[in-house]
Amino acid sequence: MKKNFLVILTIFIFSCGASSDDKKHNTKETVDTVLFVEVAGNQGFTAVADSSKSANTKTSDIEYIKEKDGRMYTKLTGRYKDSLVVLLDVEEGDVCYEALEQKDYNGDGYDELCVELINGCGGNCCGNSLQIFYFDGEKFGATESYGWDWDGIKIKTENGKTYFMVQTINAGYNNSEVCGDKVETFVFEDFKLKLVDLKTEKEVEAVLDFTFENYGKGFVEYDIDNDGKLDKITGGYFERWGCLSDVKIIFANGKTFAFNSSADRVGVLDTKTKNYQDLVLDCEDIYVWDGNGYVPKQ
Repeated sequence: MKKNFLVILTIFIFSCGASSDDKKHNTKETVDTVLFVEVAGNQGFTAVADSSKSANTKTSDIEYIKEKDGRMYTKLTGRYKDSLVVLLDVEEGDVCYEALEQKDYNGDGYDELCVELINGCGGNCCGNSLQIFYFDGEKFGATESYGWDWDGIKIKTENGKTYFMVQTINAGYNNSEVCGDKVETFVFEDFKLKLVDLKTEKEVEAVLDFTFENYGKGFVEYDIDNDGKLDKITGGYFERWGCLSDVKIIFANGKTFAFNSSADRVGVLDTKTKNYQDLVLDCEDIYVWDGNGYVPKQ
C-alpha cells in the first residue's frame, strides 16, 4: 500500500513539473490576442481577449502599448514580436488620445487600433479627430487624421463592415468660419480611411448679415418688426472662439430680445412669421417669431 502511494505521488510531481517550454507552448495555444498594455506610472496590466479561443492568428504577435500621464493618454507604442515603435508621443509634439476600439478591420489577420485624437489634450480649445493605427505585416503605420469633432466619434458595424463617423464642426479657438460643418463616414481599406458618405450644411442666404466681419461697428440695422422703423442687431465678439457673443435685437420701440447662445452669424431673411422677419443663426439654423420672441423653426 505504501509503495503504491509513492508511485502515485511521483507521477503527480512529474506532471506538475512540466518544462517551461511546454508551459509556454500551452499558453500560446489557449490565449487569443493581446489587446493592449496600459502603463500608468509603475502600475500596469495586460488586457487579453477571450482566452477560450485559439491563438492561431497573426494578431497575437503585436501589441499597442498605451501610456498615461495623469488622466490623459500621451504615448502609444507598437510592438511586433521583440521590436518596439513609438506611434504617438506628446513629448515629440503629438497630441493626446483615447483608444476607441481594437479590431481587425480589413481581415488581414492583424488588429488595427482606432483612436480619437484629443487635440486640446484636456483643454476646451479644440475638437477631436479620428485616426487608425495599423500593422501591415512588415511595419506599423497610421492613416491621415480627419474631423474636428465635439460630440464623440461614432463606430458602427453593419453586414460585417465597420464604419467610422466623425464631424467637422467649425468651433473652437480662433475659428470664425460661418459654414462648412460636415459629417464624414469612412471605412478602413488599403490601410487608408476611405470616404463613403459626406453630409454638409448648406448656407441659408440672408438679405443682411451680422458677422465677425462687421461687428466692429457694433450693430447692423433693419426693420425687423416691419413697423417702418429701423431696429438694431447688436453684440460683441469673442476673439478666442471667433464668434459673436451677447447677441440681441434692440427694437425701435425700446423692446429687446436676447439670444441665449453665441453665433458666428445672425442673418435677416426675406421671409416673415407673425409679421417679423425670420432670422438665421450660423449657417442654417432658422429662427421665427412666436409672438414673444425668436424660437427655432420646427
